[in-house]
Amino acid sequence: SIEGGGKNPFVVCDDADLEKAAIWASASAFVDAGQRCAAATRIIIFDSIYEDFKKLFLDKVRSLSVGTSDSDDYGAIINEKRMKAILDAVKMAVKRGATLIMGGNRLDDKARKNGYFIAPTVLENVRASDEISKMELFGPVVILYRVANLQEAIRLANDALFKLAGTIHTKSIDRAQEFIRHYHAGVVRVNGPTHG
Repeated sequence: SIEGGGKNPFVVCDDADLEKAAIWASASAFVDAGQRCAAATRIIIFDSIYEDFKKLFLDKVRSLSVGTSDSDDYGAIINEKRMKAILDAVKMAVKRGATLIMGGNRLDDKARKNGYFIAPTVLENVRASDEISKMELFGPVVILYRVANLQEAIRLANDALFKLAGTIHTKSIDRAQEFIRHYHAGVVRVNGPTHG
């Protein structure tokens, strides 16, 4: 048997604690440079709080430290071939209409020139049917999506072949239970990260 990877959703409802959700979203998306099968790669945000959450999330992402010390948030991609494939996928997504908000490049300054480091990368305006929405990159790349309500969030969360984990941020036990019942994946968390 195998453990499949994931295009794991991180759902942020309009009643969520946005500050805590932004902290967990950043940690879930960029843990181990995204090279974790339960990393959050699709952040699904209710439209009414999209801009507020995006600002908080990007603030967290900007503060991430990339390198090899124990104090850094994440390190390098496993090899050059994978690094190039990840960066090529981001370029192709932009060519197809995605908006690159942050990152999308190799970090090759003096301290990191001998490793395969990718800046934390955030995209938006990506269609659910686009290749980057479907394929697992296993890198520090996350996509932000807007949805109108929980039903739309659940539909989008389920619209992937690889769903190992997922999480929902909400103050409503009813919303949490509905997500648990209708999102089809191995592990569902509430008000926390996608990973262990």
